[in-house]
Amino acid sequence: MRSTRPVMSERREAQRPRIGVIGAGVAGLSAARRLADAGLEVTVFEKSRGLGGRMACRRRDGLQFDHGAQFVDADAPALQDLLAAARSQGLAADWTEAAREAQRYVVGVPGMNAMCRPLADGLDIRFDTEIRTLRRAGSGWAIGSAGGDVHVDRVILTIPAPQLPRLEMELDPETRDALYGVRFAPALALMVAFEERPDWPAIQRTPPAPFALILRDSSKPGRPGDAECWVAHADEAWSRRNVELDRPEIGAALLSELEAAMAPLPPSRAVMGHRWRYSQATQPLGRAFIASGCGTLLFGGDWALGDRVEHAAESGRAMAAAILAETE
Repeated sequence: MRSTRPVMSERREAQRPRIGVIGAGVAGLSAARRLADAGLEVTVFEKSRGLGGRMACRRRDGLQFDHGAQFVDADAPALQDLLAAARSQGLAADWTEAAREAQRYVVGVPGMNAMCRPLADGLDIRFDTEIRTLRRAGSGWAIGSAGGDVHVDRVILTIPAPQLPRLEMELDPETRDALYGVRFAPALALMVAFEERPDWPAIQRTPPAPFALILRDSSKPGRPGDAECWVAHADEAWSRRNVELDRPEIGAALLSELEAAMAPLPPSRAVMGHRWRYSQATQPLGRAFIASGCGTLLFGGDWALGDRVEHAAESGRAMAAAILAETE
């Protein structure tokens, strides 16, 4: 297949920086996609086995749950290119059962993380790669993992600020203070498969306490048709009180809360819990990204602007634009 990569002289090619992107969520992939399309050498590092970050999908024994981001706003300006690409490949569709008069929802098909595939197509993504160190190497950086070091000229980091200390890197005081000023709230999630459908609407945006959201995942297009899979997110107060529970304990505790709030429940065939320790930025950075004093480390994510998928896309594209502006 003939490459669509821009033609450039060997000298110009040699001047193009190598970019490392840490995190294969929407922010990291949005940045990587734009940089790769411009002809830069980009490597994405992802500690998990798949794409999407909090656009996550749990599969077990034929059951499926979107246990992170549940949908996106069909009219969000920052997502229109991605939604068009995903729709054209059959990777996104309207969630008609949950649509409201003034708002339309779009979901990934067959799971929320499928929506990220157009961004990832053709990228060098290294899954199951946890970054352990990030240290200066000449004018660039050495990204260290169990597989060794990868040397790059610039690094984009999309992980939440509280996770940065494990990278054992030094930050200038201004950047450090700005990043550590971002505040997060946890969210604990229940995934439950019922033997039969409860008489509830497909989505409850204002459910009884201690829940922030209850929805019928099985009502989304492209989901398995023989299961009643539901997801319930606890509210901030309950999540903070119970954030140190392990996953089975989260599932059991939230099922008990659901029983108390929505009884009677149908018999359940599977129950799981999940902890999103840094789920939502209650105090965002307030700008699309921040660059370190040396200008070669860029930090961003949905937490830079808010807590939605479109905020992640905006942040990622802004970081890519900043790098491209320096390399023109």
